[in-house]
Amino acid sequence: MQRFLTFVVLSLLTVPVGLSIQGCANKNANYCNGSGYGYSKTQPVSIALQPQTTGLSVAFSQTSQLQAPTAENCTGGSASVGTYTYGTTDRTIADVSPSGAICGGSWNLHTPAVAAYTTCVPTNKTGIAYMTASAAGFTSNQVAVYSHPPITSLAVSGPTNSTTGQPECLSQGLTSQLDATAYTTNSAGQQVLLCSPSILPGGSYGPNDCNNVIGHLTYSPASAGIVTIDQNGVATAQAPGSTLITGTIAQTSSNAPAKISAPPS
Repeated sequence: MQRFLTFVVLSLLTVPVGLSIQGCANKNANYCNGSGYGYSKTQPVSIALQPQTTGLSVAFSQTSQLQAPTAENCTGGSASVGTYTYGTTDRTIADVSPSGAICGGSWNLHTPAVAAYTTCVPTNKTGIAYMTASAAGFTSNQVAVYSHPPITSLAVSGPTNSTTGQPECLSQGLTSQLDATAYTTNSAGQQVLLCSPSILPGGSYGPNDCNNVIGHLTYSPASAGIVTIDQNGVATAQAPGSTLITGTIAQTSSNAPAKISAPPS
């Protein structure tokens, strides 16, 4: 009898505890899994850094700026991030400051009496460095930054014949990849070729193509109704006529704009 009473007493004591534990299960809709743990719907789960498609271009000692990163939560909505940490794959080619400022070389870090990240020190190293932004344990996509000698002269190349290399008209509805020829000045003060379109059999570009050396130019037609140009420099003829196209990169614009003609197809 005494054992039975003891069992009853213990059972009564344990029932409220069991109910209490079951009551702790939190089916909270504010969490991504709906179970009250893990990532909440206000936390970032992915980060995007721009310009991802075209990248950036800087001459030695020149500066530029990454676009502000954007973060998404688990539902695809916008997530708030207080501070991003930026990184580069090679700060001897192109460096990045804590605010996302790009340097064609390396930012000053240990210069006496000079605040860090205020002077872009040229390394005279041509190449591509890849930038990222990180926060909350996540890292963004890479953004290519092209570092190269200062461009002293730039000329846009319009549609050309893949066999002869001569300029040709672009019929309505057809497309053509624009490119450029760029020059720099050497230590002797002489203008020398930096890069130019290298058209291979079949119309493709060779390794010295300026898109691979100085990056992707921004192209602007004088008459948008005649030709449209996407962010990759692909021109599409829209209407009969002709228009001039200007290319800009690393704060330099073409001094000999290309001309596109679009005769009726």
